[in-house]
Amino acid sequence: MKSLLLKAGAVGITISFVAISLSFPTQAAEKKNFVFSKKDTKLISSMNLNPPQDKNNEIVQWVRQVIISDHTEPHLINAEITVYGTTDRLTYGGVINGLGYDVVKTKEGDIFYYRWQYIGLITVPHETNWEIEYERKIQFIGGTGKYGNVKGAGICKGKNTPAGHVEKCEGEWQY
Repeated sequence: MKSLLLKAGAVGITISFVAISLSFPTQAAEKKNFVFSKKDTKLISSMNLNPPQDKNNEIVQWVRQVIISDHTEPHLINAEITVYGTTDRLTYGGVINGLGYDVVKTKEGDIFYYRWQYIGLITVPHETNWEIEYERKIQFIGGTGKYGNVKGAGICKGKNTPAGHVEKCEGEWQY
């Protein structure tokens, strides 16, 4: 009888511990503000898609390599980003539109993705010394490792020139 009571007591204590541990909510991913800056490292490829006889419009697909030069999360500084984009614009002035995806590879080997869409204005319309100021909306869409459930969005502002581009982004995300 004493053995049966000991077993019942052990089962009761175990059930109590399980019930108590399940009563605490699991910690959900915390929403955090982010601010980061990027800088160009190199153009990987670029292809003009419009026919040669069209001198007024330009549709370009391109791939660039950039790095995160500053971030509110220090472990992301120097993370590599491959940017896949398509832009359309008037060749020597006007508005430029773009869309694409960024693939961010962290130093730890995790990857996260975000899609983007931008609109810009060619502020210095010149064939060889042009300048574009733009605003870009980004939306995080997935990833691997600790970024497997990444979500969030932000706004980036930047400037493109023949020498490269600089950009600063801010928003909110969780992972």
